[in-house]
Amino acid sequence: MHGQRLSYSIGFGLPANTAELLTKIPEALWEPAYDAHDQVRDGAWVAELTGLLNLDPPRHGTDR
Repeated sequence: MHGQRLSYSIGFGLPANTAELLTKIPEALWEPAYDAHDQVRDGAWVAELTGLLNLDPPRHGTDR
């Protein structure tokens, strides 16, 4: 696959307290978001949230 790029994305539901979790990410860690043409999306930013989420599977009989 010389000269070709491969990208993928997966998704999952976010918890109800996502807005609160976003406030815990230091401003310096936010980076500009890019569109499909590698152009900066005006006003769009991204940051890694995974470390702030509980990704353990829910226990049987509970919501979490």
